[in-house]
Amino acid sequence: MISRRPLVTGFSFIASLAAMALLLNSCSGPASALNTKTLTILYTSDEHGWMEGEEPGKGAAEMLGLWVDREGYSAGGSYLIMSGGDMWTGPAISTWFAGESMVEVMNAMGYTAAALGNHEFDFQTGGLVARRGESVFPYLSANIYLKGTGERPAFVVPYILREVDGVSLGIIGLTTTSTPYTAFPDYVADYHFGAYDSALTEIVPELQAQSPDIIMVISHVCAEELEKLRPLARELGISVLAGGHCHDTYVNVVANIAVVESGSYYRSYVRIDLEFDTDSHKLVSTKAVVRTNSGGVADADITAIVLRWRGSLEGDLGEVIGYTSAGIAQHSEDMHNMVPDTWLWKYPQAAVAASNYGGFRAGLPAGDITIESVIGVLPFNNKLVLLELDGQELTDFASSRGVALSGLTALGSVLHSDGTPVQLDSNYIVIVTDFMYSAYEELTAADSLPERTDVSWRNPVVEWIRSVGSSSTQPLENFLDATPRRTPERGD
Repeated sequence: MISRRPLVTGFSFIASLAAMALLLNSCSGPASALNTKTLTILYTSDEHGWMEGEEPGKGAAEMLGLWVDREGYSAGGSYLIMSGGDMWTGPAISTWFAGESMVEVMNAMGYTAAALGNHEFDFQTGGLVARRGESVFPYLSANIYLKGTGERPAFVVPYILREVDGVSLGIIGLTTTSTPYTAFPDYVADYHFGAYDSALTEIVPELQAQSPDIIMVISHVCAEELEKLRPLARELGISVLAGGHCHDTYVNVVANIAVVESGSYYRSYVRIDLEFDTDSHKLVSTKAVVRTNSGGVADADITAIVLRWRGSLEGDLGEVIGYTSAGIAQHSEDMHNMVPDTWLWKYPQAAVAASNYGGFRAGLPAGDITIESVIGVLPFNNKLVLLELDGQELTDFASSRGVALSGLTALGSVLHSDGTPVQLDSNYIVIVTDFMYSAYEELTAADSLPERTDVSWRNPVVEWIRSVGSSSTQPLENFLDATPRRTPERGD
């Protein structure tokens, strides 16, 4: 005889499952979902000294206020704060003090670590070592080496291990391989910046020997380059690739691996949430989002630090030297023409002046112009160099490099400002910065020895603005030339 089992209806089947789940829960404790912990990273990059923010209410103090109120941040909670580097060169409140003020702000904000950026070298190795000594957080880079030795310089470590709420996080740093020419070349001549993939392949096994629960990378590397590392990250068990350098905002999470970039100047940040299952010892969820620095209530301690440095700065650099009613935009023709024009004004024996576009870091805001304002526009400690080029060298340089020009136009063909052609067999004195002379091979290869002045590239700008006597009735823009001098390609 064939026995028949009773038919299980949909309702009774679901009830049976529910009963079984209840029994399992009562016997084996809480479900796995109750044994997860979430680690939150608040990530910024390319701060560039903008502790006060580009606009009122959007600085470091307001950023920390947002983290507390919006993100639930507390110093003893499951949070880590990290930077992708380029921390200090920018407005005068940071640049004038060689980044010391910015380090104090970031210390007070509670940063855990920072990747080493190319502009960390702007005050030479001595300045970098001094800032590292003042920082309560380490600088990370796994791909920087002392040339000829394979050893890493003492001011960085390749990685750190941090434990938060019982979850250990291994954090590796990377520095852009463009540093030899995006920093002042002479300042980084002693260092080699190796390939990202080679550095990670070397370091991750060493880190894994310490049994981290999660591995992430913080870097001064553009998101586009980090995306190329995604297959390697999967192979090595890296869950986050956080970048910088390109000043972009970017979030892309695929198969629990996040590639992010946070923007710049404290305008925004990335929140990354890593949910870790403590039973299975696996990362079960990776989430990331970009958020803007807007609407925060300023933290009182950070505000006090910024105001103290502001007071020190105004005593030195608060002299009013001119006035602009509308402001001069960072990458306007007015700005690009004005700066090299002042160099020719200072050195009338020269025929041409040229400045790389990357040196212009801000505009002049509307209102009074101070020495501080000019430092914000041109923050790097560059000096002027005079060298001799023949007409062919000059034409090749002006036509191939996207630089701001004075004394020449490069609107299709290279001509003198009066429209006459450059004489290829004649020699011309050209003014550039010492950065350009070191970074541009065609200048270094010129036959003549350069005359290295001890004059800051900012000084002629300050002197010329002061000399024209601009005012609210005769603003500075009335004295500027806004005529384009080259095609609108921006190459350097």
